[in-house]
Amino acid sequence: MTAKLRYWSAFGLGAIFLFALFFRLDVTPWFWWDEGWTASVARNWVERGHYGRLALGENSAPGLEAALPLTGAVALSFKIFGIGLAQARAVVAIYLIAALILLFYLARRFYDRKVALGACWALLLVSGIRYIHPLFMGRQILAEVPALFFLLAGYVCFLRSLERRPSALLGAIIFWSLALITKAQVLPFWAASLALPLVFAAVARRWRLAAYFAAACLGSVLLGYAWLALIYRYLLPASSSVSGLLLTIALVLDPIRRAIAALTVIQIGLPTLLGLVWAFRNEKFLSACETPVAAVRFSYLILAGSWFFWWAAASTGWARYLFPASFLASIFVAAMASEWTQGFRIRAALREAATNLMHRRRSGRDGRVLAALVLGVWSFGHAVADLNQGLIVKTNRSLFETVDYLNTATPAAAVIETYESELFFFLKRRYHFPPDQTHVELIRREDLNQNRAIDYDPLAADPDYLVVGTWCRYYKCYEPALKAGAFKAVKTFGSYQIFQRVRETAPN
Repeated sequence: MTAKLRYWSAFGLGAIFLFALFFRLDVTPWFWWDEGWTASVARNWVERGHYGRLALGENSAPGLEAALPLTGAVALSFKIFGIGLAQARAVVAIYLIAALILLFYLARRFYDRKVALGACWALLLVSGIRYIHPLFMGRQILAEVPALFFLLAGYVCFLRSLERRPSALLGAIIFWSLALITKAQVLPFWAASLALPLVFAAVARRWRLAAYFAAACLGSVLLGYAWLALIYRYLLPASSSVSGLLLTIALVLDPIRRAIAALTVIQIGLPTLLGLVWAFRNEKFLSACETPVAAVRFSYLILAGSWFFWWAAASTGWARYLFPASFLASIFVAAMASEWTQGFRIRAALREAATNLMHRRRSGRDGRVLAALVLGVWSFGHAVADLNQGLIVKTNRSLFETVDYLNTATPAAAVIETYESELFFFLKRRYHFPPDQTHVELIRREDLNQNRAIDYDPLAADPDYLVVGTWCRYYKCYEPALKAGAFKAVKTFGSYQIFQRVRETAPN
């Protein structure tokens, strides 16, 4: 009876998760800036055969959209199922399901089935806010989830190759090369995760293992560059030039951003931090290369640990960039919780801790049990409150109202100036936006507190309307033009404010 109850409970929870993942994809979460570029380029590719953006109704170069493995998959979804926001987001949802299956497999191989289930529970229950919660990230057109899928698939294939299935090494190389071109952040952490085990294997004179790590690393990098060469030769002959973006978000030493990152770790990153610390303390480095499972687990730990360390020490501190490390480290969070609660015997562990406290007996295990309980409740509370905001309260209603007004209440020949890229996917009017380099300068000015002059004239394209939403309002993209009285407010829908151009009238 207990086994059947567990089976049906797992089945029911899985069904609820799938329903929550796919339900009303076009309505929640709110369609935002990064998604707009990718969805627009995918739509243009299907409708116009042009892999790029539009500017004033004409084909323009690509730029800030996600890499081809995601944008191409979205375009394929449009081609098969029609063009729509739900069709685009369903692609990422499917990537997430596949990534969770691979995560479960690796956790079971690294530890056991209880830890594998615990890792899934950790992701769903103790991911503190929506920006690191898979249910939120799996419903957005962002490259993090596809990159994680390719990474995890590569680790599964690599483990199989070390277990006397050499042909699986080719699968690892293919998947890892796709991960490298899907998200630029992957490269340094993935390279470290292969380089350190390679050194350990060489020191231990395990030459076969060292050869496999070397072949996987070299092969993946070469194939990744080959993919890029083909893409830039046949698909992207011209692209928007942006300088300094990677360095702007990858090496941030501003004290304010470091303080924000530290506070974010305390608020939502403690499970990940503790899980990684526990894993490093329990990892037997001297025997890390003795078995295929130990070698791959060590490599995986370096990947998750280095990614988290970078986020805490040198990133912009944006919570979204913590998601990959949090996702990967969920295995170690679950393994830590399993040890602290004697194999997830939570009731028995709490009863024992309570009895010891009542009799004034102290033990380190009781403290860890109580810490796990407090940490779980704390993170679960944050997750529920933030998911309620992200998936229920904040919808795309104001976006749809704004687009409907612009498409019906403005002249057909009107030109709309905005940097709210999510509008572009729906607009049936000509639109214009700042160059991509402006994005870098805005980040430096507003997020990194650098004194930057934004050299962009929003009147250069002679727009008839201007739209300011959450993104433009935060970065103050059009503040000088608004202060100068070049536009007047005509309509507001939620966070979107529509302005009409104030034109000088000719004298009689």
